[in-house]
Amino acid sequence: MRCLLLSSCLLLLFSCTNAYKNLHRTSGDINVVQQFKPVFSVALYKAEINVTGNYLSGLLLIKKMPDSSTRMLFSNEMGFKFFDFEFSGKGDFKIHYILEKMNRKAVIKTLRGDFELVFMEPLETRDAFIAVKDQPVYYGFPQAKGINYYIT
Repeated sequence: MRCLLLSSCLLLLFSCTNAYKNLHRTSGDINVVQQFKPVFSVALYKAEINVTGNYLSGLLLIKKMPDSSTRMLFSNEMGFKFFDFEFSGKGDFKIHYILEKMNRKAVIKTLRGDFELVFMEPLETRDAFIAVKDQPVYYGFPQAKGINYYIT
């Protein structure tokens, strides 16, 4: 019984560690990660989103507009629109349309953050760093809450 209690405590203690704790910072060019930034004019993806327990699937259309903004439209296969977002070339975010059930501050904030991660916008290199752990290289970009890592 004592052995079971001890092993359970150790398992709980070591299972709660941060996966990025053992990274070792190194020097290098942080701008190397810019080569992975997606460049496109029009892209169409089959997407699946699980939002507040509701499962949505459909097509995600991403289009670069002539004014350098990027529009994202997510609709089902029949054309029913779930949301239509725009990222301006200056980093502003605008909601053209969002389904009433999805029109929640937390949902919009999460979707915006996820798209910013995918588009690698904005990548503020002032406090960025490079770290390694075995083979992969981790490019860390500190945010208001936490750090976004791009792993190569």
